[in-house]
Amino acid sequence: MIFYSLVNVLGCDNGPCETSFKKSGCSSVSQYMIVQAIGWVLCIVLAFPLTYPTLLQMLKCALSSGCPGPVQRFLAFLCCPLAYVYCYICGSFIWASLVSLVQTYSPLQLLVFILIMTLLVAQVMWLFTRNSHFKHLPSRCMRRQTYQEVNSGLL
Repeated sequence: MIFYSLVNVLGCDNGPCETSFKKSGCSSVSQYMIVQAIGWVLCIVLAFPLTYPTLLQMLKCALSSGCPGPVQRFLAFLCCPLAYVYCYICGSFIWASLVSLVQTYSPLQLLVFILIMTLLVAQVMWLFTRNSHFKHLPSRCMRRQTYQEVNSGLL
């Protein structure tokens, strides 16, 4: 996606840059490229990383449901497309709020953009740091070994 974003920004959406910036509602080619670059960076940092944690959480729910075999497999099968749909919906929120902020700046547009960014940052932080309080504990194997040593009277 990083390489595609470079092609997309520097290639002006596969068109002449003079027409692409006008069609997008920007005032200049440089503004167009800056908005495109910011949009891609925000998507790469805040939207695309959500795909796999979301997919794993959905699979966990589907596989732990009490549904019979075929229903459970069907639910698990749906998890992958739904995780990608969710990721791209988050990306579309980024693009919509950013482009509307640039095209028709207003304090309300700025507030909407900040709100969307705040929610996405909070979601990324929740997905990637919620198990960080277990990092100071030793691994499961080390805990098992310590438990066995305590029970055998070695400690």
